[in-house]
Amino acid sequence: GTEEIIETTEELKRGLRQDLVTGGLDHDEYKETKLGPRPVRIPEAWEVETVGEVAEVVTGSTPDTDNEEYFGGDIVWVTPTDITGTEGPYLHDSERKITEEALDNCSATLMEPGAVLVTTRATIGATAINTVPATTNRSMSSFSLSL
Repeated sequence: GTEEIIETTEELKRGLRQDLVTGGLDHDEYKETKLGPRPVRIPEAWEVETVGEVAEVVTGSTPDTDNEEYFGGDIVWVTPTDITGTEGPYLHDSERKITEEALDNCSATLMEPGAVLVTTRATIGATAINTVPATTNRSMSSFSLSL
């Protein structure tokens, strides 16, 4: 019935998306490579690289939350809640800010605009691109493209 048609259509869409991602358009020669746990065929001209080969990966840091002098500054300090509360792909601000002293006394890195901010705990995999210099808490990682 209708349920079977919907499921078949969904399976077809998933298969077509997979073909597009791994096969691309207008390629004649393919090679087999391992992406994750299984081998896939990709166009011969494509190269497979790790995230670390194309981006600087930075883990966030949380300043000592008992030190009031570390909070209330003007440095954007992004948490997963800031990411999940963002409309669209860009993050322009954060609910909480840290001070220069906090930045100097924890391992947080100030990321230039254009980094991809990713949640790594609680809500895993939510993303945003910062439009202002920003740091992140320890529940996040940032990717700054090094191309």
